[in-house]
Amino acid sequence: MSNLDNCTSRLRSCLNLLQTSNGTLENATEAVPGLSRMFYTRKIYGLVPELDVTDARESAIRLIEPQLKSRLVMIRKSLDKCRKRRDYLLGQRELIRGRLVGIPYTTLSDEQLSKLTTDDKKIERYKFLRNKRERLQYLLSLIERSNPEPAT
Repeated sequence: MSNLDNCTSRLRSCLNLLQTSNGTLENATEAVPGLSRMFYTRKIYGLVPELDVTDARESAIRLIEPQLKSRLVMIRKSLDKCRKRRDYLLGQRELIRGRLVGIPYTTLSDEQLSKLTTDDKKIERYKFLRNKRERLQYLLSLIERSNPEPAT
């Protein structure tokens, strides 16, 4: 008896799957009127003339092709936008890396500091001071732009 129950439960699940698939297919084809008409033909064993089949195929292609082309254009634009964004972010990363080259020697670990010679320490100190000067000049230019002095 359990085999019969298993069979009926499997048949019910298959029937539910078919119904949901049919509903999904109906929802997908509602936007294209020619497709829904083609799917709902009730000729089971009837022969359809080849001319009708080719006409239906060509009309479906005429309906679908412009939509596909417009979506392809949208996808290409989106892809170009993503590529530009990626290039911009790569540039930003390189810019940040370039700024990090002049990290002050105080951020070095004690072990790294002990290995530096006095010349290396002077070079690192010079880089730090030059970087600090550039940051201060940049901040000063921002302040001057935001607060223009009145002409006297």
